[in-house]
Amino acid sequence: MNYSWTKDALSTNSTEQIHLLVEWSYGAIRKRRRSVPAKAVGSDLQLELKLEEGIHLKKVGGCRTTLHVGEHGGPAIRLGSLYAGCPKYAVFTFEVEPHATGRILAVSMEWSMRKPDQPLNTVVRADPLFLQFTTHLGLLQNAPNPRVEKYVKISDSPCLVKEAVKAFDQGDPAKGDFLLRRRADELLILAARSGDPDYLIESETIEKLQQLLDATLDPDLFIKVKGF
Repeated sequence: MNYSWTKDALSTNSTEQIHLLVEWSYGAIRKRRRSVPAKAVGSDLQLELKLEEGIHLKKVGGCRTTLHVGEHGGPAIRLGSLYAGCPKYAVFTFEVEPHATGRILAVSMEWSMRKPDQPLNTVVRADPLFLQFTTHLGLLQNAPNPRVEKYVKISDSPCLVKEAVKAFDQGDPAKGDFLLRRRADELLILAARSGDPDYLIESETIEKLQQLLDATLDPDLFIKVKGF
């Protein structure tokens, strides 16, 4: 598991929003042939959070998740099965109230899953995560973590796509088309500025979806886009 905050330090004097990127995998990450199924090493993977005072979970994005109340009363997220060599990620958005200067325990992460030879879930790892609060302007003005910023941006796409599809379904294709084009252009600009190909891939995916949705309104265009 790997944890990355958007920024290294928060202000002691204001309520702020901060993102946490959580990445997990089992074994070395490798490319595999489509004909070879990934090996499941555990099922019912679950992440339960214990939030300290003044820390509030606002939303979770990224991989498919199911949010519920965990055994200890905190928010818990079901993450499905764990496969060898297949990395996944989730983005957690927290609202953090003002704190005194210093380093504090913010969130405790408890991972559990059911291994192939076990009937019930067992805790496999627990990690304490800390936040730094300061009045030092130099620390507060540091640039956000670019990797976290990228996954925050990409994890927002599903909500925007749902909104665009809803607009098409409700007979307002102009709105849906605008939302998708704007997001594709935004991602393309980020790709050019950062040189990160993941932005370009996401932009092309959004653009392709926009073309397919437009094609549903024009049979001739649908045939062209689908390549028939």
